Amino acid sequence: MTAENRERLSDRAAAVTEFLRSQKIKAGVYPQGTVPELHLYPDRQALVRSGLTLRQVGSFIRAGIDGAPAGTFRALGLDYPVTVYLADAQRTGTKSVSRLRIPGQTGESIVVGDLGTIEETREPARYLRVDRKDALRIRLEHNAAPADLGRLKKQFPDLGTEQASFLKEQQSRILVTFGIAIVLLYLFLAAQFESFSEPLILLVSIPVSLSGIGLGLLVAGQSLNAQSVLGILVLFGLVINNAIILRDSMQSASKGGRVDAGIVLTSAVKRIRPILITTMTTLLALLPMAAALFGGSPQQSLAVAVVGGLFSSTVMTLWLIPSLSIIKKR
Repeated sequence: MTAENRERLSDRAAAVTEFLRSQKIKAGVYPQGTVPELHLYPDRQALVRSGLTLRQVGSFIRAGIDGAPAGTFRALGLDYPVTVYLADAQRTGTKSVSRLRIPGQTGESIVVGDLGTIEETREPARYLRVDRKDALRIRLEHNAAPADLGRLKKQFPDLGTEQASFLKEQQSRILVTFGIAIVLLYLFLAAQFESFSEPLILLVSIPVSLSGIGLGLLVAGQSLNAQSVLGILVLFGLVINNAIILRDSMQSASKGGRVDAGIVLTSAVKRIRPILITTMTTLLALLPMAAALFGGSPQQSLAVAVVGGLFSSTVMTLWLIPSLSIIKKR
């Protein structure tokens, strides 16, 4: 979640924290905690009269409070850095810092309080920036219910996700990766079947699986994220495997001759059992992760994508590949 300024972000962080507490959603808001911070509001005319610059004054105060390196102490073959600080009484609170004296250009000492006003505030311990805006991160626990994210997005419509930001930034790379995967599959299948047209029939099972992926993610309440994209890449090889089994069975049954409708149907019926068995073993292995039976997992969307795509592609491949094979041979 982003905001135009830090004040607005603090208000939104308080609203999100209150909503999480009222809805009993297991999540945390980051960054958390504040640290004391001194702000110097300079008197420009006083700086001109003193001959000092704002950088010089700020560096002097910082060195006194945070310390300045003064050298290295060597003992028994080890080097120990030496840092010089002001005494605690001189660097604690605005009054103490205001009484500090800084050397002027002519050698006289100038009281820091005469050069401006020093105020103490509390600022976040760390800042998070997204797209040049102040941001806060809401992290759901692994065992949080998927519906919790839906309620959070409904209450705060502009809430984004890290996965969505990742996909937006890496969109071109992901598309290139998909393209390379499909080209490599096509080249392998073309070499396997010694044909440039046969792989096109087998590759039809890939877009068919995408419908199952979308439906699976929708039913499971998952989003298209980095894990589900990885699941799509894994799925490319799995869905092509079933198509290869069917097509290879048709070619073996034809013994190099013409593939007619009878051979296609006979081969499909013959191979339906091994295809279903191999598919069911994969689905059953991934089902506990996809259903989050033992609590949420970062890989749940990967499993959902593979299960949904594999189920739809298996059902469609059993009649789509034979149908396209018959149409091609006519």
